[in-house]
Order: sequence, then C-alpha cells, then structure tokens
Amino acid sequence: MMNQTESFGARLAQLRRDAGLSQQGLAQALSVTRQAVSNWERDQTVPDLDMLRSIAAALGTDMNTLCGMDVLPRRKPRRVLPRPALALSLCAAFCLGAGLGLWSSRTPPEPVPDATVSTTLSAHRISYTTPSGIKVTTAADGALEVSDELAALPEQDPGPVELTAQLRDDFSYFAQHYVLRFLPDYQDGAFLSDWDDVLLWCYRSGCSDGDIMAPQTVADYLARFFGYEGELPAQGTEQFPLKSGGYYPECGAFTTSEDVYTLSSLERLEDGTYRALLQAKPYGMTLDLVLSPTNDGLLLHSVLKTYGS
Repeated sequence: MMNQTESFGARLAQLRRDAGLSQQGLAQALSVTRQAVSNWERDQTVPDLDMLRSIAAALGTDMNTLCGMDVLPRRKPRRVLPRPALALSLCAAFCLGAGLGLWSSRTPPEPVPDATVSTTLSAHRISYTTPSGIKVTTAADGALEVSDELAALPEQDPGPVELTAQLRDDFSYFAQHYVLRFLPDYQDGAFLSDWDDVLLWCYRSGCSDGDIMAPQTVADYLARFFGYEGELPAQGTEQFPLKSGGYYPECGAFTTSEDVYTLSSLERLEDGTYRALLQAKPYGMTLDLVLSPTNDGLLLHSVLKTYGS
C-alpha cells in the first residue's frame, strides 16, 4: 500500500540527507543541475522513470522506498505485467499522482535533464536532453552563470575589472534570481543581520521545501553561499518558528518584485576574490559583495548593504 502522507519531494529530501548528500552532491551524481534537485524536493517537477532508477541507485535505496510504496506480499503469479515492469508502473503512477494537484494549476513540469547542455540559447536559458531523447529548455542558475564568468576572466593583478555587457547582464540576473536585496549582512564568518533576516532571504530565494524549510536544507544553503557552519536557531524566530521539524514562515505571502540591479564596479582583490558593487533600484540600496567562484556557484565572503544616493 502506498504511503500517501508524505510527498515525493519531502521523501526524496529525507533520503538524500540520510545518504549524507547535499543537493549539489546528488546533482553531481546524477549529472543534473542543483536546481533540478531543488525542484524535485519542492514538488515543482517530478522525475521520469529513467531518472527515478538513477536516483534510487545514487541514494542506495530501492524504487519502492523512493516512491513511498510498501512491499507487497507474494501472491500466486497472474497473467499481468512482469514484476519489474509493474513496480516501475506503480512507482511512476504514484509519483505522477503526487504532482497532480500542482499540474492542475501550472504548466506541465519540465522533464528532468541529463548533462547535455546547449550553448546556442538566449541569455539565462539552458537546454538539456532527457534520457528518453526529449529536449528541454529551462532557466539557468544565476549564481552558476556569474561563477563561470568570473572563472573565465584572464589572470590579472589586483584592481578594477572591465565591465563587459556580459558581466553586467549576468550579475543583474543573479541578483534578481536570488533576490539579493534581502541578503543578510555578513562579515568575518558571522551574520550581522538577525536570524529573521537570514531565514527570510533563504525563504525568498528558493531554499524552502514547499512552505517549511528543513533545518538541514537551510544549513546546506548557508554553507553553499556563505561557507557558514555555525548553529541554526534552535527554537526558530518570530517570523520563522520551528514547527514539525522545519522553520515555518509566518511572514505572509509575497509577490514577485520588479527589482532592477546594476553592476557599477568589479574589482579583483589581493587574495583573488572579487568585490562587486551593485545598485538595487528603486530602493536606493548599494550591495557591497566580496565573492569568489566555486563548483556550486558563488561563495559570499562579505555582504554589506547601504542606503542613499
């Protein structure tokens, strides 16, 4: 009998954590993007059968466990589908059914990509070919785009970096994609903003598994972007109390904003990191970021926000 009490995304996230993998670690094992894994765990998209097999193998589990099905008792064989085909069909039906409510109000989910990426697309789009041969185009991860751009810059002495149209565009997309005006202030390995602001940025920028942010997911997210390994708030915060094993947002819904971010300067520092100044309009905010490229995207060493002309 299928377990209907837990979504596929929540179960996948728990199995991933049990296997000691981050979202990026699982993405690398499957040759997909971290965003694809995040979308599965937030029940935004559902993997196809080929990818379900790969996920089960990567997590060291079986299809029944991955799809929340109890093992059925042995019965006298009938003239039905062979057992492997039946298991895959049931697994697919369950996973597809889990996302039915989402699909009824959204466009059909994008098939899960493999590692084949097109390089002839419009800005901030990437294309994959699924194991079944279907080509899919989806939004790129802004942090990875900026990381690739910085890594491709020629070696130079410390000082200003020429601001090409590509650099400006990539930084602007990254800032919009991760809602950087909500970034918490951070310096010397510690957050200067209070934890409400830290969790708010995580929530606004897409860290949550649905409505609830699991502590381990938040920890992975903060480690990815800040290298942060400190303690998380044990009892939650006023806006994000700890309920049912996760930080639950009580800050209310939010709408998509029309923020405009402009890269005004980029400088290579003595230690090889980069200092970027971005203007956030119409808020009169200047974001002062010290960052460096990583395999996961970008590592933020310092974040300071100021207001004024």
